[in-house]
Amino acid sequence: MFIFAIVNLIFLSLVIIGGGFLCKSIANVNPHNGIGYRTKLSKKNADTWKEANIYGGNVLIICGAVYFVLTLISVVVFYDNFNGLIAVVLSIGIVPVILIGVFISEIHLRSIFDSDGNRK
Repeated sequence: MFIFAIVNLIFLSLVIIGGGFLCKSIANVNPHNGIGYRTKLSKKNADTWKEANIYGGNVLIICGAVYFVLTLISVVVFYDNFNGLIAVVLSIGIVPVILIGVFISEIHLRSIFDSDGNRK
């Protein structure tokens, strides 16, 4: 159980980091292809799309790295008492990490662009 939980948690953080690199790599692609950082503001035009995917990708990479470090710390601290509950809490903890990343990215976009997608 312990090894499976650790592999699962590390896999989750690597998926988030991979998603960040994916967003950065498709920043120059058409926003209507279904992949990438997709919010109402990010799809306004090519400029907002590129900025959102590059910045959002960087935020996802940082969030994934932070989650990875938190996972490793929890494994070290709770090594003797590591059980399924800790794995579940860490797995559920990924949701706020991603939501914080989206929130930060949206604040960044709104600080650069107006509601029509024009640079301020």
